[in-house]
Amino acid sequence: MEFEDEVDYTDIHLKVGGDNADALLPLERRAAITQFRVFARLRPFIPEELEVINKSGKELRSTIEMEGNKTFPLDPDKNWAPSREFEFDRSLWSIPKTQVLKPTPHFYNNIHEECINQEDMYNIATRDANGVSMVDNAFLGINSCVLTYGQTSSGKTYTMMGKYGEEHPEEEKGIIPRVCGELFTKVNERREMEAKKEDESKRWELDVDVTFVEIYLEKVRDLLDPELRHKSHKQAVRATLGQGTQGNATAGDTSAALAAMKEAKVRRDPYTGPFVEGIEHVPVKSWQDCVKVLERGSKHRTTAQTTVHDNSSRSHAIFTVTLKQKRLLRASRAGNEYERRTGRINLVDLAGSERGGGTAYVTESAAINKSLMALRRVIDSLCDRQNMIFDRQAAELEGRPIPTGVLPHVPYNDSVLTRLLEDSIGGNSKTVMIANMTPYWVFYEETLRTLEWCQKAKKLMTVVQVVNESDIVKESMMGKRDQLTGALQQTRTTVEGLSAELARRQKLIENMTKKNDEANAKIAELKKEHEIHREKKAAITIQLACYIHNFRMKKMRRRQQVLDAEGAADAAKKELEALESKHETLVETLMRHNVTMGRIKEKANEVSGATDETISKAQEAGASTPEDLKKELTEKQNSVADKRSELMKLQKQKEDAEALLAAYQKEREERAKAADSKRLKAIEMKKIMEAEILGEALEGGEYASVLSEGVSIAPGRDKVSLFEVGPDDKWGPSMEFEDELRKLKEAREEAKQRLARAEDAKEAAERQKQKLRDQVANENSKISSLDKNIILLNKQIADAGGCM
Repeated sequence: MEFEDEVDYTDIHLKVGGDNADALLPLERRAAITQFRVFARLRPFIPEELEVINKSGKELRSTIEMEGNKTFPLDPDKNWAPSREFEFDRSLWSIPKTQVLKPTPHFYNNIHEECINQEDMYNIATRDANGVSMVDNAFLGINSCVLTYGQTSSGKTYTMMGKYGEEHPEEEKGIIPRVCGELFTKVNERREMEAKKEDESKRWELDVDVTFVEIYLEKVRDLLDPELRHKSHKQAVRATLGQGTQGNATAGDTSAALAAMKEAKVRRDPYTGPFVEGIEHVPVKSWQDCVKVLERGSKHRTTAQTTVHDNSSRSHAIFTVTLKQKRLLRASRAGNEYERRTGRINLVDLAGSERGGGTAYVTESAAINKSLMALRRVIDSLCDRQNMIFDRQAAELEGRPIPTGVLPHVPYNDSVLTRLLEDSIGGNSKTVMIANMTPYWVFYEETLRTLEWCQKAKKLMTVVQVVNESDIVKESMMGKRDQLTGALQQTRTTVEGLSAELARRQKLIENMTKKNDEANAKIAELKKEHEIHREKKAAITIQLACYIHNFRMKKMRRRQQVLDAEGAADAAKKELEALESKHETLVETLMRHNVTMGRIKEKANEVSGATDETISKAQEAGASTPEDLKKELTEKQNSVADKRSELMKLQKQKEDAEALLAAYQKEREERAKAADSKRLKAIEMKKIMEAEILGEALEGGEYASVLSEGVSIAPGRDKVSLFEVGPDDKWGPSMEFEDELRKLKEAREEAKQRLARAEDAKEAAERQKQKLRDQVANENSKISSLDKNIILLNKQIADAGGCM
């Protein structure tokens, strides 16, 4: 607390344990309004930036200029002219003289003689105008907080942590190790003073414990978790984070990081404020113990290589040091009475963010920016709320009408970071904010936004009061309260576990419902497919019936054709017999004519050899002359030729009749053979239909139609013959047809099995769903019972508090 009076605040850590401790904090000063103290610190150029600038050939310039308490951002696009003017409690220049900067035209004569180092930064940030440090406030029972804010690579972690340990020089230490060092120096001095007191009842006991947590992707993780000390577990975490042996992950590995984190919960105690439940409070006895704890926690902190820095912090880290003081006032059978005083120092290293990167990196940066934006909204709301209160008080003092309106809501619950820092930024704490900036002009816009927001935070005020001063409580009541509090926390843990289990089971129910819906859809699809197959089967049955009908009609037509052919053959046979009879008659007639011709020739010869006398005598006697005989012979010859011609015609007709008869006989044989084949086909088809082989196979959904000449498997495929002649010259079902029938039967069986499995899955899903509903109802009953227990425990705690 800052007061302008005659109180001597030197050696507060010793005076607070003396008899006149109340003189340090009179009753009217145990609560006071304090304002945020904000410091702007400009870091030097880092080697990566100097390398880029040297390669580009550009001059070394700073985008920030400082004069006294004022800070000026210089716009590189406007000839390095100052764009704004910001005033803070101090503007701290940390660029050494070894980095020679080109003078800025508007600040040509501004020479920075002072370079703020780590020790200067610590003394400026942790001490008020009276020289009272945060460690002294902890001895007085006053909470303190230091926040480092700025973009990635602006020097926040170096300001807060620095380089500590025996292997590093003293001047490299940051604020956290220096706070621990000062604390234990004064604690040891105080313990020596307490040991010298003769009256043991006036001796104070001093204990120090620390916690170290990080907030990554809106989840809290205990960096001092004992499980992380186990080597195999630590290696598993690093492997999951993609860290390897260096401990650095690639920016954007958000899913793997979340899987490795053991999340803690942020709670709020009505007396002490927000706290992280279930984290490790490590007792420390010396500065060396603090260094070990720092190294242990920093080793597990989430860092990554970014486009700006090789080892950038990707999480918000909160290191808390708690000093507890206790002395015995009186002892009795009812319980010992103690006076207690507790002071807490929160040291917060906020994560920085940058633009660019892949999708996963943008997700990580968005989570970081979400908490930072929530912090900005909280401070904006607190400022607006504070201004409204001040306006009402001013109006009341001046006699003006008091402004009305609802005070703005402060959205602490928008982020885990703001919930955990609720007391530090808007409650019981003296808070210091350090705005870290980079001189590199590439990040001018980000630096300007940092200055704008930190200037607004400077207007914020908090009410600080002594924590737990004169806390005189009976030990038995404290034990009872601790017991009830433990029971309440255990009940909360149980409720959270049951809630998580309930959420898990509800999610399981949703998944089972989704699977059930999918199974129902699949069953509906299978039923639809089954109906299609049934329709195809009916169509194929009709087509098969049509085929059988066509086959029978064709068989009847061919039988009629055979009968017609047999009748035609009989008629041809009769005609042939008639022709044969006529031929025999003609042959006999020809033979008779031949005999007659022989006789005529003999008579002609006789006539030719006779003398004229004989001829005369013959003429006289009335006999025929030679001319008459020649004429008669010619007529006979012509008649024989006609008979021969007719005989040849008859012979040709006989040959044609024989050929026609042979053709009829051949056709008859072929038709008889075809009739036998069709009869065998009809017999086999009847057997197939009787055995319902074709009907069962067609339910598999493979065949499209059956035609009169074969089975069409699918569009574009040849027809498959239903029957073929086997090796024994007998007709039977073709191998190809039987193979297709086998495939159809297998497809039908598979469809039946799929439908049965779908029905079984549906029934199992319904049973599991009903079982989960019963479990959810049981868990809801348990939660209702636990809620009643919580109400009873809260009542008991309130009763215990009333007794205190």
